[in-house]
Amino acid sequence: MAALAAPVLPTRLPPVLALAPPSPWRALWLLEAFRVGWALMLLTLSALPGEEVARPLPDAAALVVVAGYLLLAAGVVPFLLARRPSARRQIPYHVFADVLLLTLILQLTGGLRDGLGLIVLLPVAITGLYLPPRACAAVAAAATGLILLGELTGATLAARAPAYPQAGLLGAFCFFAALGTSLLTHRLQHAAALAAERSRELAELGRLNEAVVRQLPDGLLVLDAEDRVRLMNPRAAELLGLHDLHGARNAQDLPPALGAVLGQWRRQPAAVAEPLRLADGRDVEASFNALPLSSGNGTIVQLEDAHKNLQRSQQMKLSALGRLTASIAHEIRNPLGAMLHAAQLLAETAPPEEAELVAILTRHGQRIDQIIGDIMSLSRTRPSAAEAIELSAWLTAFAAQFQAEHPGSYQLSVAGDPVGAVRMDPGHLRQVLANLLENALHHAGRPDEPLVLRLTTRRREHAGGLLHELEIADNGCGIAVGIAGQIFEPFFTTSHRGSGLGLFIARGLCEFNDARLALVPSDGEGTTFRLTFAAAPAAASGSQP
Repeated sequence: MAALAAPVLPTRLPPVLALAPPSPWRALWLLEAFRVGWALMLLTLSALPGEEVARPLPDAAALVVVAGYLLLAAGVVPFLLARRPSARRQIPYHVFADVLLLTLILQLTGGLRDGLGLIVLLPVAITGLYLPPRACAAVAAAATGLILLGELTGATLAARAPAYPQAGLLGAFCFFAALGTSLLTHRLQHAAALAAERSRELAELGRLNEAVVRQLPDGLLVLDAEDRVRLMNPRAAELLGLHDLHGARNAQDLPPALGAVLGQWRRQPAAVAEPLRLADGRDVEASFNALPLSSGNGTIVQLEDAHKNLQRSQQMKLSALGRLTASIAHEIRNPLGAMLHAAQLLAETAPPEEAELVAILTRHGQRIDQIIGDIMSLSRTRPSAAEAIELSAWLTAFAAQFQAEHPGSYQLSVAGDPVGAVRMDPGHLRQVLANLLENALHHAGRPDEPLVLRLTTRRREHAGGLLHELEIADNGCGIAVGIAGQIFEPFFTTSHRGSGLGLFIARGLCEFNDARLALVPSDGEGTTFRLTFAAAPAAASGSQP
C-alpha cells in the first residue's frame, strides 16, 4: 500500500476456526430438504420397472410411512416460517420425529442388515451442533431406544432374526455422533471466540500503531525488498513535497534526490548521508535502517526537516550561551565597571603623555562591556510573540524612526511590491533590521560616494504557495567571498570594535519566528541580506514598529 495504514488484519477466521455451526434455522431447513430428498428418492427407486431392480419399498405399508414422512416435512414448514417456537426448542422434536419415521421405514424395507440404518445419524448429529451435552445424550438415548424397539418389533412381525448387533452399534454411533459433535462444536466455538478476541486486540494494536506513526514529528517511510512503498506517514509526504499520500507506490515515485541518497547508503551503509536538496530548495535530512522481511531486506527511512534541526541546534547554542552569561556578568562586569570608573578618574589627572594610554584602556574596556551587553541580550531573548504585520506600512514607519535615531549622511528608502501581511514578532523584526542597518552604517560606506540603504519587499511563488521576502541592501564594498560563510557564526567579526554576535542574534531571532535570514551572493557590489517570512496570514493587524 502506498499510504499510512496499519497492517490489514483478516476479519474472517482461518478455515479450521471458521467451523462454527450455521444458524439453527438454516440447519432445520437443511434437514427439511433432506426429508424431502430422501422420501422422493425412495419413491423413485420403488417406481422403477424391472424385476432386477431391488425395490426399497416392497409393500403398501412402506409407502404409507414414506408418505407420512413427506407429510411431516410439509407440516413443519409453518413452524419454520414463523420461527416459533425457537429453533433450539424445535430441534429435539424434529430429531425425535425423524428418528421414529426413519426407523419405521428401515424396518419396512428390510431392517438394519443392509446398512441403511446409518441414515439415522444425520438428524441425531444435528443436536450436537446446537444443544448442550446433556440434551444431546438424552436425544441419543431416545434414538437408541427407538432403534432397538423398532428392530425387535420388526423382527417379530416379519418372523426374522433380529439384528441386535447392528442395532447396538447404530445406537453407539448415535451417542458418538451427538456427544462427539457437541464436544467438537464447543471446542471450535471456544477457539473461534478466542481467535476473534485476539483479532480484535491485533486490530486495536494496529490502529494504535497507525495513530502513533501518523503523529510522529518526523517523516517515516518503509520500503520493501522490491522498493515498493509499504508505509508512509503524512509528515513524510509533506517533507518530500508529495501532495497525494496514495500516489507513491514505489521508489521511482519519490523525489530523485532521495533515491540517490538511498543508493549511496546501500553502497556504503556506514557513510553519513548528506541532506537532501529537493527541487523546491528545501533541505531534508534522511537516515536509513535495514528492515528484515520474509521477502528480503526492506528499508526504514526517517526524514527530518533540516531547517527545524538547525533551529533546535540554534536554541541549544542560545541556551548554552544563556547559562554562560550569568557567570560572565557576575565575574567580569562588576570588576570591569570599577576599571572603567578608575580610568575616568585617571583621565582627569593623567599628564598629556599618558592620555593616549588612558584612552586605550577606556576604549577596550567599553568594548568588553559591549560584548557582555550583547551576550546578556542574547540570553534574555524572549519567546516569539508573532502577529500579523502589514509589512509595507510597517517598514515606512520603521525607516522614519531609524533615521531619526541615527542621523547622518546616508539615504534609506523603502520600495518593492505591496506584499501585504506577514507574520513575525514586531520587536524581533525591529531588532533584526536595526542590526543589519547599523552594520551597514559602520562598515559599508565608501569614501567617494554616499551610502545608500534600500529595503525592498518582494512576493515569490514557491511550492504552490506565496512567499514574502524583504531584501536589505547597501551600495558598499560588499563582503569578501572567503568570509561569507562565517558571518553568522558567533563571535566572528572583522572589526576590532564589534562583538561578533549581531548577525548570529539576528538569524536566531528570525528562526524563532519561522523566518529565514540569508546572505545573497553578489559580485562585490554592495551587500544584500534576504529575510524570508513565514507563510502570510489572511489578515493584518497594523502593528507599529
